Amino acid sequence: MHQASELVPWCRQETEARYVGRGEKIYQWSASYHDRGSTLYVDGRLRVEGRDVKVECRIARGARERYGAINIRDPKG
Repeated sequence: MHQASELVPWCRQETEARYVGRGEKIYQWSASYHDRGSTLYVDGRLRVEGRDVKVECRIARGARERYGAINIRDPKG
């Protein structure tokens, strides 16, 4: 990946897959993205079963998707 916008679909798919795998209903996804130095970032939000889950994804510019990192902050735990 070379642009932060390229990270958005990957971040969404990975996050949604975690909740769908648990059998939870997912709704709206929203995200913003930026880069800082050689790192690409996505700050996302997903509605899951009526709660807002915050998601942060990051990856080094030029790295493959499998090297991306995801941090999910779910109020449910």
